[in-house]
Amino acid sequence: MEIDAECVALKTYWNEQAEKTGSLVRRVTLLTDARKALVRARLAEYDNDINVLRLAVDKIIASSYANGENPRNWVATFDWLMTQENLVKTLEGNYDNALRRTKQGCKDKPASAGCDMTEAIAEAQQDNADKDRKMKERIEGLVRLVNRDPQSSARKSLEYYERNGTLKRLGIIWEPLLHQA
Repeated sequence: MEIDAECVALKTYWNEQAEKTGSLVRRVTLLTDARKALVRARLAEYDNDINVLRLAVDKIIASSYANGENPRNWVATFDWLMTQENLVKTLEGNYDNALRRTKQGCKDKPASAGCDMTEAIAEAQQDNADKDRKMKERIEGLVRLVNRDPQSSARKSLEYYERNGTLKRLGIIWEPLLHQA
């Protein structure tokens, strides 16, 4: 995947995760040259592995502190996360919630327990694959609805997923012009 496509994919991932979880982080509406430069720099630092950046996004979106539960009611932003210093702190667990789910695995350890980065990346990749599979199933259900009823309210969701590249990323073929009301 070329770098600009990865920038767009990360923006989309940020927005989807924020929406899905109800996070207070602001959605990214415009991928400026400055934001692309930040993402490119972070990718270069992590051997162009977008999963490291996705892991950081997941950590910030799950963080109570980064979602306003702090003395200043401060909420993290995409630009803030993409700075070198803040990305490193996030990956190191500085903003993790103290209590995590109780099952085995790196993501479920308290931040103070430490975490092997390779293990964390592997878990993030598995989580991302699971989320993509579930998202694909949901969207395929929307496609079936719209194919049966072109005026279904699900059409707007499909059009949104078409515009933001989610359908293409998940390998879903839906041609809106063939399914017009």
